[in-house]
Amino acid sequence: MEKKSNGLGTASLVLGIVAIVFAFLSAVFWLFLLWMDFVFAIPLATLGFIFGLIATIKHRDGKSISGLTLSSIVIVCTILIPIIGSAIVKSSGSSSSTAIALLAPLF
Repeated sequence: MEKKSNGLGTASLVLGIVAIVFAFLSAVFWLFLLWMDFVFAIPLATLGFIFGLIATIKHRDGKSISGLTLSSIVIVCTILIPIIGSAIVKSSGSSSSTAIALLAPLF
């Protein structure tokens, strides 16, 4: 019996990994590369989430579940980190370098 390949699960995992790299770069270089979240990380993670959801329904293997989980984490983090960072900057009344120093333990 030939084992079916799970192309959507693999695609979901790869898109999730690439999205988390862009999200990490955007979070580390927050002032300069925040646009990376909206141009690369969120669309790639959304595609990874959709592919992972379809693959999980069809195959339910490790790749599809990992891709689904990783994409979900990227989507949540890329939405929450700018909100938290701007709240810190507003509440502290200080420069954005302080916000970066306060957000560093999140990574």
